[in-house]
Amino acid sequence: MGTGARTRRTIITLGAVALALTSIGVPAPVAEAASRTWTGAVDGVWSTVGNWSGGAIQSGDDLVFPTGPTRTTSTNDLAPGTTIGSLTIDASGYSLFGNAVTVAGPISSTSSDGRSTSAIPTTLAGPGGPVSVASGGTLELSGAIDGTQGLTLSGGGTLELTSTGNSYTGATTIDAGVLQADGTVPTAVVLGGGTLAGSGTLAGAGISSTAPSTLDPGPLGGPGILTYTNATSPTMPTDSTFHVDLDGTTPGTGYDRLDLTNPSATFNPNGSTLAVELGYIPSVGASFQIVSQTSSSPITGRFAGLSQFGSFTVGPATFSIGYFNSGVILTVTAVNQVTATWDGGGASSTWSDAANWVGDVAPLAGSDLLFPAGAARLSNVNDLAAGFDVASIDIASAGYSLSGNAIDLIGDVAATHTTGTSTIALDVNLPSTRAFDVAAGATLVVSGSIAGATAGVSKTSPGTLQITGPGAGSYTGSTAVGAGVLDVDGSITSSSQVDVASGGTLAGSGTVPDVNVVSAGQLAPDLLSTGDLTMAAGADLLVRLDGTVAGTQYSQAAVTGTADIAGATLSISTGFTPSAGDTFTIVVNDGIDTVTGTFAGLPEGAAFSAGSLFRISYTGGTGNDVVLTAIAGTSTTVSSSALAAVAGQPVTLTATVASTDGPVTGSVEFFDGTTSLGTAVLGAGFASTAPARRRP
Repeated sequence: MGTGARTRRTIITLGAVALALTSIGVPAPVAEAASRTWTGAVDGVWSTVGNWSGGAIQSGDDLVFPTGPTRTTSTNDLAPGTTIGSLTIDASGYSLFGNAVTVAGPISSTSSDGRSTSAIPTTLAGPGGPVSVASGGTLELSGAIDGTQGLTLSGGGTLELTSTGNSYTGATTIDAGVLQADGTVPTAVVLGGGTLAGSGTLAGAGISSTAPSTLDPGPLGGPGILTYTNATSPTMPTDSTFHVDLDGTTPGTGYDRLDLTNPSATFNPNGSTLAVELGYIPSVGASFQIVSQTSSSPITGRFAGLSQFGSFTVGPATFSIGYFNSGVILTVTAVNQVTATWDGGGASSTWSDAANWVGDVAPLAGSDLLFPAGAARLSNVNDLAAGFDVASIDIASAGYSLSGNAIDLIGDVAATHTTGTSTIALDVNLPSTRAFDVAAGATLVVSGSIAGATAGVSKTSPGTLQITGPGAGSYTGSTAVGAGVLDVDGSITSSSQVDVASGGTLAGSGTVPDVNVVSAGQLAPDLLSTGDLTMAAGADLLVRLDGTVAGTQYSQAAVTGTADIAGATLSISTGFTPSAGDTFTIVVNDGIDTVTGTFAGLPEGAAFSAGSLFRISYTGGTGNDVVLTAIAGTSTTVSSSALAAVAGQPVTLTATVASTDGPVTGSVEFFDGTTSLGTAVLGAGFASTAPARRRP
């Protein structure tokens, strides 16, 4: 062997055989990182080998949380600080808890809807700390994040940082999507084309940009206060936008504000663009301090085109802007709110045609729009710029159809006619929750989309609001049915939940999120798909039975999640006579979870009459569905042991009860006129009694 080479000989004895092995310095094999895919087949902890496809987790492995697992909630019980190569979440609805991890590579959420949460403390070890969230999806990191790397957001979705214990030291970069800082952002922010929003704390030194971006204090689309604590004065990048929502006069709950709490820091607008979104009609004199600071130095920079005490108009409101030592203040100087009344007298059907409006004046931004009875033309088209501000809409006659470009609705919608149907076929953007008020006897169809990052829909008055079309709703707030009927034949799954109050009814054949029906509220599905379904005691499930086909002929609620009907009332209307053995699956319950509770007075297996006879089961279908089965009636004959009644002669009366639906149980009471002769329990379809002898 060459100079410096060393050979070691090892003798291993196996029984009488000796093997001589020569080692030439080859290192021991090292396990390569692998991909482990969560199944959750056994339990909810990471150390259980059977919970992973690919075997037990090894240091450096890539972890994948896919669509369709047995469990979406899991706990990391591995040693604190265990290193994983990357973390990928491919579906919404995941909740990750447990011990801290070190992530050497990217964190990715690929779902384009819904949200997932990781509460696991995380050390970022990958260069740049890449986090990708798919457009339309939301990933919340509520565990504290540390490490010497930065955090870089891409993908177009929303990343929520909610921990106040974040302490990573690299830059925070937003290349795409929304970083919602509801916790602490510990380092300087670089805007690379996305949006920085939230109601948390910016502790880093300043804000810069590499591409046009947006700073939006508070949650996206709603009011809040974002706090800046660093001594370095924040200077808005010139190519960026400072966005504020004005929904009221109280900072944080009514409008957005950026608070600078360090007296050494002074805000500089630096020629950036001020974008104001008006969510209500303010009063003259109302003021909004959109930037607050404790510095004794005046603000010398300006927003683009807005000098000291310059004015600008949003919808019906005109504002004056002031730059002071204390911050930036907007004051309402005028409100030009008018009602534009449609008469349809023009040669076209467009909103821009002044001849279509009373007084031959087309609506201005922020106008109330009235569509009265007697108009020459009922169908009309909004050809004004998309996003045109409308204070409110009042449709006072049936037959109207509003279509065309999208509007931004500052106020509410009312259908005040008392018969017939009117339609809103254009898209409606809501800055916050808005009422859709439909008078008794009227139907308002909304076939365009309803959108709003934090908006909700409130259905009021006794009429019917019908939401139709695929993807009809993309608002994220709650849906409240306070009165009348909400008929969903489209999809409003982006809404957080549907609450049905006493006197309200949720109906339709569409798709809705979690549903909560209180006492005296009603659920009247055709073929309605829900998330979790909770029906309180006294709530009504209205089921129609007109045939054996779900949806078109009988009512069905398809539940994805949990179903709780404890004490609710089942009300059935029948429009045909079912045959014995016909089944009706009125609640389809996904997965393996059982239905919680039973309908009032209807325990498992109970028989009842509702036009025909039915038996109910809560373990039907795939084992956890609510199924009604039509059963046959019974026929009863009575015989006597004696051919003739003779005074003093003993007699035995026997009732024979038959049914084609199987064995009959219960009891039979025998009468002579109105006098009871006795009661006997049925056995194998027979019940007998021997009345006391009558004396001669």
